[in-house]
Amino acid sequence: MNIKEIKTQYLKKPKVFIYANQKNTVIKEIKMNQSIPEDSGYYLITGRIKIMDGTEYLALLGVSSDDSGELFEVYFLINGILISQNEKNFLKKIGKNKSEIFPYKYRLNVKVEGDANIGHQY
Repeated sequence: MNIKEIKTQYLKKPKVFIYANQKNTVIKEIKMNQSIPEDSGYYLITGRIKIMDGTEYLALLGVSSDDSGELFEVYFLINGILISQNEKNFLKKIGKNKSEIFPYKYRLNVKVEGDANIGHQY
């Protein structure tokens, strides 16, 4: 499966995915208990984003448990499709300007042990 194939109902639940190939184009779901152990790798975790204007989005968040829960990639669910915040026309797709979006807060559906980024979460 690839990221854009993840369905809305999966984003509402505590789900964890990993990249399954060297090019990071294929992902697979893995079973996690209540939390992700510290220093155990890189994960794509379902969650939510609350942007500066207060709008909330379902999201898929790329988090490294090796780097104290550092957030490295973010996909917003926009019109039923996961869109990377790094896409060049992201602002046009979300229909907002930078000041309406950044800085945003996020919520992970699965806890990352040793997460040092609690101040960026809600």
